[in-house]
Amino acid sequence: PLETRLISETVSVCKPEQVAKQIVKDAIQGNFNSSIGSDGYMLSSLTCGMAPVTSITEGLQQVVTMGLFRTIALFYLGSFDSIVRRCMMQRAKSEIADKT
Repeated sequence: PLETRLISETVSVCKPEQVAKQIVKDAIQGNFNSSIGSDGYMLSSLTCGMAPVTSITEGLQQVVTMGLFRTIALFYLGSFDSIVRRCMMQRAKSEIADKT
């Protein structure tokens, strides 16, 4: 749908091969989490929950950045919500126009 395409345009999309290489590399290094780019790192940190950490540094980074990342995520969510609402309104207008 249009909404998905517009939301996907807000970040760069990685090739499957690139994602697979990163996952394998992280698995070999013993990392529980795997991410690509700053958006991926932010999302990984925001969703860490009860996931194990591989070092005290990783745990401290998650603790220190959580508030900042949550604030940034709220702006992302607001933007995504705006995109969905605009598309929904355009679709409704189209349907009304089609009926007349």
